[in-house]
Amino acid sequence: EARIPHTLFDRACSWRDVSIQALEDAGQPYRVVFFSENTAGIKAAVATGLPVGVLARSTLESSMLVVGSELGLPPLPDSVLLLLRGSDGSPAINAMAAAIESGFDRLG
Repeated sequence: EARIPHTLFDRACSWRDVSIQALEDAGQPYRVVFFSENTAGIKAAVATGLPVGVLARSTLESSMLVVGSELGLPPLPDSVLLLLRGSDGSPAINAMAAAIESGFDRLG
């Protein structure tokens, strides 16, 4: 039984949970070969060519491929990123929120 090598975030992460659930729901055997607490670690593992991982398209390197059904992988749902802050934000908080939003807007 061929098991797809998979890399996962090692902490509570919705992408981790969705990825595992999708593989299990599809009956797709997998084995976890690497854990990382951040995107850089996941990207480094995927760049070796061994495991697959779940990453935002905006973080992919030119050497990485988006894969799916051709490897027997199930589709994943879209994800949503929310920035939450209190309504009484100070000028510093508002400036930080604007900088974060701008950074994500540049990623596409």
